[in-house]
Amino acid sequence: MAAVAAPDGRQATREHLLASLHDAGIERDSPLGVLFLRQCEATADACDQMFHATTAAEALLAGARKELSTLRADLEAGREQVNQMALIAQTNIRKQELFRKRELQVALDGLVSGLTADLKERVFDALREEIPANERRFYREARWAAYVRMILAGAILITLGFSTGITWNWHAARTGRFCEDNYHRDPTSGMAWCALDPLPNGSPEAGQTKAAR
Repeated sequence: MAAVAAPDGRQATREHLLASLHDAGIERDSPLGVLFLRQCEATADACDQMFHATTAAEALLAGARKELSTLRADLEAGREQVNQMALIAQTNIRKQELFRKRELQVALDGLVSGLTADLKERVFDALREEIPANERRFYREARWAAYVRMILAGAILITLGFSTGITWNWHAARTGRFCEDNYHRDPTSGMAWCALDPLPNGSPEAGQTKAAR
């Protein structure tokens, strides 16, 4: 529609210019009239070219805007994809790290288990070798301790008995010696007796005790 309107406007402009030249007394075929007509046609051609250039520029601008919008959408989609790929990569890296840690832990557990089993076996072997010797040493020391306690107890009992016997025999000997030196004979019964003061049991009471001689 713009292409159809442009020739009509150009023809109207030409007729208006011719009318203006006629009113000014300038003939159409005169040099000045020809100059004005050529100038008008050149201006019209320039306007047409400018019009076509403007139309083409607007079309190019619209296409560029459309392409820019498309490119912007593509860039946004690409950015989202890159973010998703980064998240996936981070997740994969974490999974790999966890997997490596688990593998390392399993390997370390196996190594520690092997070393522990070997160490346990060695310790048990050493204990099996040491326990009988320790048991024999313990029972031997226990027997010696029991023997020593029995010997000490017997020695203490013997010492107590000996000291008690000596004390009793000493007291009896003194009593007998006293009675032998200070006895009296009963003319009726013929029994010999002596007066003990104090009594043999150590009480302060005085009395007479008959002793057979």
